[in-house]
Amino acid sequence: MKKLRAIDQFLSEHFGLLCILLWLVLLRIPNFFEPYWYGDEAIYLTIGNAMRHGERLYSEIIDHKTPIIYYLAMVPNQLWFRVLNLSTMAITTMLFYFFAQKLFAKRWIVNLVTLIFMVYTTVPWFEGNIPNGELFVMFFVMIGATLLAQTEMFQNFLQLKLKSKKHSSQPLFLLLAGFSFGLAILTKVPAVFDAAAFFSIGWFAFADNLLDFRRLKQHQKQLWQSVKQLFFLGVGVLLPIAISIIYFIARGSGQAYLDYGLLYNFHYVTTWSLPFQNHLLLLLFSLKGKIAVLGLVIILLSFGKKFMLPRTRFLTAWFILALVASLLSNRPYPHYFLQVLPPLILLVGELRDMFKNLLSFVLPVGSFAIFIAVIFLLHVGFYQTGTYYVQFLLMATKRISTIDYRNSFNSYMADDYAAAKILQTSTDPYTFVWGDNEMVYALSQKIPVGRFTAAFHIDDFQARPETMIAIAKRQPQFVIVMNNAPTFSELQTYISLHYHTTSHFEHFTLWKRN
Repeated sequence: MKKLRAIDQFLSEHFGLLCILLWLVLLRIPNFFEPYWYGDEAIYLTIGNAMRHGERLYSEIIDHKTPIIYYLAMVPNQLWFRVLNLSTMAITTMLFYFFAQKLFAKRWIVNLVTLIFMVYTTVPWFEGNIPNGELFVMFFVMIGATLLAQTEMFQNFLQLKLKSKKHSSQPLFLLLAGFSFGLAILTKVPAVFDAAAFFSIGWFAFADNLLDFRRLKQHQKQLWQSVKQLFFLGVGVLLPIAISIIYFIARGSGQAYLDYGLLYNFHYVTTWSLPFQNHLLLLLFSLKGKIAVLGLVIILLSFGKKFMLPRTRFLTAWFILALVASLLSNRPYPHYFLQVLPPLILLVGELRDMFKNLLSFVLPVGSFAIFIAVIFLLHVGFYQTGTYYVQFLLMATKRISTIDYRNSFNSYMADDYAAAKILQTSTDPYTFVWGDNEMVYALSQKIPVGRFTAAFHIDDFQARPETMIAIAKRQPQFVIVMNNAPTFSELQTYISLHYHTTSHFEHFTLWKRN
């Protein structure tokens, strides 16, 4: 009875969270009825399928992200990937709620920011309905944040009441928190900026003691304590990364992991053209400009002990770091900005203190203004949320057919599903698609011939010769050539000699081996 009463009390205390989780589940129901329409998800599932069949990541099947997202995608199909996404986001939302409780005393503030977080990471506006890497990054980051919130470093800096005077487990919590941040980085590289945001807590504590010149000698113990705390946190971050390097070296893919999983990200961030010509804006959006602004903000925050609440300093640092992370490539993809949402939404809670501390009002409003300005400057195109749910209700009530619902997502759907039925009649586990239509691989659960899933990767890595060698070796039963694919004369010559047309679709031609 005591346990039941404790459970009842817990549910009563966190009734708001339970309602938010219920809405999370309801809003994600349409996710399970989406077709295989989204390119990045199709790449993850295609690589995950290839890995399930023994292909080695980076050396035999390639994309340019760090590895965890592909291991998560080794689920049987899209449905299970969506189940995984729902599960991790439910946990992430709970962790966000309990982390917000550490920051804000008022329950209604905690419920409000958690509700906003749930909505914007769930509905299609920022592509929250898709299992993108940013959502799984949030999962690991919030685990790390929850663990770090138990430490003396976090609680002392934010001037929280310590639950216990015993800190024998502090190094363990710091290591585990860092390890989780390391897993976030291994899911997507920009998560290094989220990790840096939590490092800033230790840095600000160190700076506060260092800048107190009058009592510098008295602060020597605290300074050394901050250094030790940051050391354990840093070791935790580096540990999973080191393990991943050892793992891929042991599998004979060490160089490929370095080339494609790590170093290619530097190339990726420099290949997008900005949609404006203003010299000042071009400077600010350059990598040097963003790092300069970031450095200036962190320096100002380091001197901000007397002017800002500790919570405000931390959340502002997290926001600016996450914003720079989302802008590394300056691409206008909505899911990139998911990374900014946790600190930005938590800054909303600062408005409660607008009359107590001017900066607690100016910084949240200013941060939101900067975010909106970036969205407009880059012409970020958000996905329609109302249409998404209306279309699902029309399909669920049988006012439109399942086929019409499927085709509303992507013009390729009718062709892809028809071609996939043909591909699935073949016992050959391999096929080849020349063009950018990774959805066919994921839908038919076929493995790409060669190391790449899309034509743009083949051309980026100048891999046409090795691709032709792979095709000649594997001799796939079916080849698809997209109508809008770049000219590949060697492939066309090979196909004309060894294949015949079996189906003409609106967007591509399906060839079958003679």
